[in-house]
Amino acid sequence: MRGVQMAFQREAWKAVPNASSKDIRSIDVVVIVKHAAPDTIDLLQRWKGPVVYDPLDFWTIVPEFDRMASGILTASQARNLFGEYFRKINPALILCATRAMAEDLAPLGMPADVLYHHFDPRLTIVERNRIERPVVLYHGADTIGLWKFPMHVVSRVSGARFIQSSAALPPPADVLVAVRGGAHANWLSKRWKSNVKAATALRLGLPFVAWPEASYIETHPSALWFQTLSEMRVAIRKALKYPRAVPETEKFSVAWSANELERILSAQLS
Repeated sequence: MRGVQMAFQREAWKAVPNASSKDIRSIDVVVIVKHAAPDTIDLLQRWKGPVVYDPLDFWTIVPEFDRMASGILTASQARNLFGEYFRKINPALILCATRAMAEDLAPLGMPADVLYHHFDPRLTIVERNRIERPVVLYHGADTIGLWKFPMHVVSRVSGARFIQSSAALPPPADVLVAVRGGAHANWLSKRWKSNVKAATALRLGLPFVAWPEASYIETHPSALWFQTLSEMRVAIRKALKYPRAVPETEKFSVAWSANELERILSAQLS
């Protein structure tokens, strides 16, 4: 999805799954998004052109890495586990999801920059039925874990409804929350996960209540943070009193991200 939406921003860009030698014959730069099969990596090494790696959530794609992710507690451990994987790709540039990730990977000696995730270009502002109670929304994959029940309780006692949705687009809401539970709340998630939920909150103009992951801290200027149940309760109650902000239409849009990518490639590969 990320590659397709970005490629659509330029006539000369294209998104190709499992690219062949024919696909890259007239290409100036190849950007690998998330993961590439060994055959594709071998093809790109024979091609000898500049390969840029966008390792968005790559460890969730590789079963071996996914099993070991929850055991990583330090940047050194992450480099020891993933270093050989990055060296096989041998990228001319790594596009990191956060500044924290770029700092963590720096000792590998590979050039890196930061490209934040864009919000879904299909997002639109949909007003909630004001006759109903306010809505506290968790939108996305079901990684909320044991936080789900407290979210329900806190929302209810605060005069709101808690809704969890994995639909392609979020339903109308008054507050957007972001938190991971269980094995999903690991070191990699806190340091290397993308800012897509923060970007969504900014696009919709919703107050953002979140666990303080690096991507959210780096991109959302007015989020309400929590790490305990009591902090969550305070944050949600405060957020429900906030007015809807002016929706962001430019920063973190897919057009903005395409411009950022073009700027980064020009600066790093020229």
